[in-house]
Amino acid sequence: MSTNFQIVMLFLSDFYRNKRGELVEIISPDFIYQSPFFDEVGFDEYVDWMSKLSNQRSIAKTSIPTSDDDEIFTHTFLLKVLDFTEEFAEEMFGQTQITIKNGLIERVINVYKDQTLNPEKFERIKAKLIKDI
Repeated sequence: MSTNFQIVMLFLSDFYRNKRGELVEIISPDFIYQSPFFDEVGFDEYVDWMSKLSNQRSIAKTSIPTSDDDEIFTHTFLLKVLDFTEEFAEEMFGQTQITIKNGLIERVINVYKDQTLNPEKFERIKAKLIKDI
């Protein structure tokens, strides 16, 4: 298990728990997070967004990250989103790409399959996630 893989696993293990203090030591000063839900953001904005979204969604499944070059890691996940009845009724599959440079996480990109396969569903879920933010 490489050091970069361990860094990615640490990031993903705390990714949805918003532990800014524990993650800051593995984050590049040039960190960028890209998501189709909002524009590119830096680390502080990323943590703020994730903490706001944490009550509205749950990660049901994730795959173990893989990499061909020990710098760019990808993994897939299943996102479950609360509907208006407070149940996790909506689901979307996504993929995260994490880039590490010099032992620090530099870029994280999230892509959702439904964004292109089912744009109406994606927009409905996006509206649910960001309506109260």
